[in-house]
Amino acid sequence: MASSSVVTQGSNMNGSMGARTRTRTSQLSGFKSTSTRTRTNPNRARKNTARSAQGLNPRAAAQPHSSSSSSSEKNKENNAAAARLKAATSDAAAAPTTQTLDASGFPRLPLPSHPDIIRGEVASNGLRYVILPNPVPPDRFEAHLEVHAGSVDEMEKERGLAHLVEHVTFLGSRKRESLLGTGSRSNAYTDFHHTVFHVHAPIEDSSRPQDGPLLPRVLDALHEIAFAPQFLSSRIEKERRAVLAEAQMMNTIDYRVDCQLLAKLHAENELGVRFPIGLEEQIEKWDEEMLREYHRRWYFPANCTLYLVGDFGVPVDEVKNCIDAAFARAPAKVLDDGEQRAKKHEVRPPVRHVWGAGERLPLDDLPESLTPHLFCHELLEQYMLNVFCKVPAAPVRNHGDLRRVFLQRIVLSVLQFRISSLYQRLARPCFTSIELDHSDSGREGCAVSTLTVTSEPADWEDATRIAVQELRRLQKFGVTQNELQRYTDALLRDSEPADRE
Repeated sequence: MASSSVVTQGSNMNGSMGARTRTRTSQLSGFKSTSTRTRTNPNRARKNTARSAQGLNPRAAAQPHSSSSSSSEKNKENNAAAARLKAATSDAAAAPTTQTLDASGFPRLPLPSHPDIIRGEVASNGLRYVILPNPVPPDRFEAHLEVHAGSVDEMEKERGLAHLVEHVTFLGSRKRESLLGTGSRSNAYTDFHHTVFHVHAPIEDSSRPQDGPLLPRVLDALHEIAFAPQFLSSRIEKERRAVLAEAQMMNTIDYRVDCQLLAKLHAENELGVRFPIGLEEQIEKWDEEMLREYHRRWYFPANCTLYLVGDFGVPVDEVKNCIDAAFARAPAKVLDDGEQRAKKHEVRPPVRHVWGAGERLPLDDLPESLTPHLFCHELLEQYMLNVFCKVPAAPVRNHGDLRRVFLQRIVLSVLQFRISSLYQRLARPCFTSIELDHSDSGREGCAVSTLTVTSEPADWEDATRIAVQELRRLQKFGVTQNELQRYTDALLRDSEPADRE
């Protein structure tokens, strides 16, 4: 299997220092992650800054906190939802189908869709929406408007423009400001492939119930943010300063290492260089027309999706009416030839990949893309080895696909247990952490397996040897029957809804 690797190390190779914090690189581009991590010192902090204001996907502000509800109501609704999903699963299994088997003889029954999801589209402009009624927590709902454009869609002279447009449109909205004090909270962020604006709100403002439901006001605010912003010069300058300050705040040694890792992992596409924060020298120069041009190119209804989930307090048909009332007035995209664009931009994901899995290659004749990359810096306190392997993302569409996902989780859990039981009991283990991670992203169109070894500089050889030894042992001999049974039982326990009524 061909792969790429990055080694980082500090200048003090004999010092004994605490573990530095590091972003999990495999999550920086929106990956779903299945991972194991074995650490030898629980007192050593490790912060995961992926997809945060300090990570490679900067957001306008901190992530909102989830709401809570009474346990009795939550249990009732969870059990009801589980019953509906179980019924849908049974229906899918009972439906007539041409049943095929995978390589191991497992039936490829299709996975059921969630029975409560409603999908639709605003007829006048192509805005798609997804509605999921969910009464837990009660009397609250969320609205997320996703614009299918991010930093990889920028031109060379626009490095960071997607992020600045997000700041100006979101924080410049007066209708969003009018939701302050109602019990609502809102936020926005820019990623490689999309920009998202979201509002979490109660059904109504408890201090002013006479004003009626908040859903129409929330949708009206999202409409203004995405499709009717005011690019005031004062707001642009204010947000320009905020973005530049954010860029300075992010410029830590952790961020620099993450940039090195992503540049190596995605050397063949824009993901390795198009970080959402952008380039300071460009951010300082953009004028109002640059922002308006980017907005015209990407912010049109057919290139957006609205997601609504929660307890709306009204029937779904009324929710649909609210969506139409708020967004139907947004004009459809008109191209240069006068044609209206009724769908999002064609190429998704807008990146290409060079896959890392394949035939074994001789170590003395590796292509440049596969040769190890060494990054040294005086601020680095520990040795770290990252080995990547990138393959196409595997879809999860049937029970056989889901079985594969569960088997991956079991294998990763077995590795974690083995390393913990064999080495953590030592008085002085030679590694700080050994991590094996498998992450996939439909947006990126790839899956990445990552081995990360962290140790004190003096212990790097022993730490690397143990990681490779245990991975080879797992590859050669697999898992035992007892290990398989133990983790299968654990998965089943985690999957069964608890009857707490």
